[in-house]
Amino acid sequence: TFCKALSSAFSNDGRWLYTTGYLSGNLAQGHWLPVVMRTEYELQKEATVFIGDVKPETCGSGDGQFKAPMSVAVDSKNNVLVADYMNDRIQVFNAEGKYLKSVKVNKPVYVDVHPTTGEIFVCSWMITNRFVPNAQYEIPAQYFRIKSIDDPTILFQSELPLSGYSPKLPGSNDTANLHYKVCFDFWAKEPRLWVLQGNNTAYGGWGVATSRDDLKGTGITLYKEEGKALVKLKDFNELTTAEVVRGKPPVHRKQRMFVCPITGMLYIAEGDSGVNKSFKQLVSVNPNTNETKIINLPFTAEDACIDLNGYFCLRTEFHIVR
Repeated sequence: TFCKALSSAFSNDGRWLYTTGYLSGNLAQGHWLPVVMRTEYELQKEATVFIGDVKPETCGSGDGQFKAPMSVAVDSKNNVLVADYMNDRIQVFNAEGKYLKSVKVNKPVYVDVHPTTGEIFVCSWMITNRFVPNAQYEIPAQYFRIKSIDDPTILFQSELPLSGYSPKLPGSNDTANLHYKVCFDFWAKEPRLWVLQGNNTAYGGWGVATSRDDLKGTGITLYKEEGKALVKLKDFNELTTAEVVRGKPPVHRKQRMFVCPITGMLYIAEGDSGVNKSFKQLVSVNPNTNETKIINLPFTAEDACIDLNGYFCLRTEFHIVR
């Protein structure tokens, strides 16, 4: 059981920090608390209820009520927008928490507002929650650009490219599709969409599917609108793997490093065997030339060290071999 905010947004003057997306309980059966909290950031005061209630039983579909709120954003007028997921809408409130209106959007997960144009940007996809009725329930991954709060005309709509995405209910061993993350870049000449494809297994590292050898489509990607679709501008996994010998992040987010006292070479061990804590390869790094390469070990080791004579000592479950 955990309860922490998945989304936050500052007021324009930086005074208030709004938070929502509180999950209490497990991913499939837990409660998305029907509340937006607010705190005075610089004073580090305890957050208080801004809209809604922390009690799960108060969820609903009326004005100012929420049913699995996922994200929050603030526009240039300090209006607060909330992605009200299971109510298929973006609710809009003023800075005092007064309800203003709702904008209909199918299953909004992430919402943001362009600070200059006032356009609303929304991404939708399947999120496991206790309100999802049955296994036939499907939510396509979609991207929307809406004209404004006052004129909710959809200016652009397309498929949201999520690697390995299924529009149906996810399985029991994943992260309920919370591993996908998106962010809008409003500083670019034309708005850009950053997508972190993430990893829906327990052994992921840094948002990338470390359980796969082929990481194509699993890293951070950058998109723009073109025609009637989102077009990929950059795939940072492709850029990384083109320049380094191992672009795959370490499982369990752990690396071990060993330096040879004779040569000064650096060796990096990352889990790649057994329960992903043992290793059968080392990445060698020459600190003088920056050359890197893969060193295959004669057997899988659980730990290693390099002695003063430059010999490697490898430890298995039962032996230490030099």
